[in-house]
Amino acid sequence: MRRIDHRSARRRGQARRRPLSVVIPTRGRATLLQETLGEVLRQASETRDVAEVIVARDDDTCETGAVLQRVNSPKLRVVRSPAPGPAAARNAGVRAALGEVILFVDDDVLPWPGTLRGHCEHHLADVGGNLAVVGFVTWHPRGTITPFMYWLEHGGPQFAYFEISQTGLSPYHCYTANLSVSRSALLATGLFDERFREAAFEDLELGFRMAGAGVRFAYRADLGAYHLAQVACTRDYCEGRIQKLGRWLPLFHRCVPQAEAEFIEGLRHTVFADGPPPGPLAEATARLLEQAKRYEPQRWPPLAERLVRVYERLCLLHLLAGYASPAGEGMGATNGREDVRSGWRP
Repeated sequence: MRRIDHRSARRRGQARRRPLSVVIPTRGRATLLQETLGEVLRQASETRDVAEVIVARDDDTCETGAVLQRVNSPKLRVVRSPAPGPAAARNAGVRAALGEVILFVDDDVLPWPGTLRGHCEHHLADVGGNLAVVGFVTWHPRGTITPFMYWLEHGGPQFAYFEISQTGLSPYHCYTANLSVSRSALLATGLFDERFREAAFEDLELGFRMAGAGVRFAYRADLGAYHLAQVACTRDYCEGRIQKLGRWLPLFHRCVPQAEAEFIEGLRHTVFADGPPPGPLAEATARLLEQAKRYEPQRWPPLAERLVRVYERLCLLHLLAGYASPAGEGMGATNGREDVRSGWRP
């Protein structure tokens, strides 16, 4: 019988370890950060291959500082972002990281039990080391999931995980709310583009560059997390979040021309095919329908269909208002932009 050299086996096991660093960018959301950080550190303490949890600060608020000072964990590290925006904050975390694998988690995202371990195991089983693992994110069930929130992740501009089973995984699903990737692949690709100074398209743009560089993507729906935010279809949300996306859309299109062509083609043949929507009417209708406590499309099929149509039009109106605004990033002349910009105002 062949004698097993347990020392060699241990050495081989150690050689195959791929330590993971969690990077959490944060800015002015101390309460959410406290809950997210607590769960991430709990899982990190139970998982040998999680080397550290790095909080990349993009603020100087006393509240965030107090949350971090209360934490007593040898795995916690804090770095400062050299520039505004989650792109620069994540880059600071990656540069400081000791792990071979980086797991990005947003400061308002609560990983399910076992998610950190699952990311570690998936990368450990990967031979090539040139892999990005997309985890799942959905609204936390403890809150009221409004019709608008339901739509945001089932056809709206939030997370489009439902598309993966229909069209397959693509760079459009590179959501850094719950994404792990080889640190060497990130560095080779050039990290996040820090011209994106807000949370808008910086993760998708990186996804296209990584895919072009040969990084392989895998989707693991079981490596999930809960999104702790609560949003509603209000003027504040549309003028804030949706118009902000629109303002950064030109830069995204400059970086990924393919995305601009797909965006314009979609506008011409889908939602706006029958003419511009009435902005004030759409907004008033959305506010009225938003009073429903939970989205139950099986009870009101005709209403549900109309509601989706209202949300689509209202959000695209505000997206295009940001897209056409003087504050829009990179508003140089490109093919088709005038077709999109003319006449679409909420």
